[in-house]
Amino acid sequence: MATQLFPNSELIDTSRYECIDGQLLERPVPNIRHSDLQGNLAELLRPLARALNMQCGPELSVDRTEGRSDWMTPDFAVSMPGGYRANANGHALPPVFLVIEVLSPGQSLFNMRQKADRYLAWGAQTVWLIDPDSSTALVLSADQPGQLVSDGVLRAGELTVSLADVLR
Repeated sequence: MATQLFPNSELIDTSRYECIDGQLLERPVPNIRHSDLQGNLAELLRPLARALNMQCGPELSVDRTEGRSDWMTPDFAVSMPGGYRANANGHALPPVFLVIEVLSPGQSLFNMRQKADRYLAWGAQTVWLIDPDSSTALVLSADQPGQLVSDGVLRAGELTVSLADVLR
């Protein structure tokens, strides 16, 4: 369990909460389908990331900066080449190469798009928003408008995976 000292001196379980603009937000509880997709992402991306000297994994909190208390926890993340830089809480520091969010029941693409824009502002190169209910993914990057993928490949630089394999 990752913890962080919040400004009012209480310890916060950062695995259950995110902090955006100083406001604590409880994270949705994932379901079995959500967990399966995280496993598929690990299986597909881990060998590709290792070949590029990157690290990856599920549920890694990303802090905005070393000195701020804002953090978010994507469903899956891939580091820049060379690995993650971490702060005293063990959270990754920007930039992160790829951030992946799997929509949970009750989450909207609009709300997740706002979160994706925040990741991009924090230096993420690419963000994938995967909607298992519609079998689609929105691929976003700082230099290109969003691309909706319903059949085909998800790309982030040299990392490419089949959407069908992620959703299987």
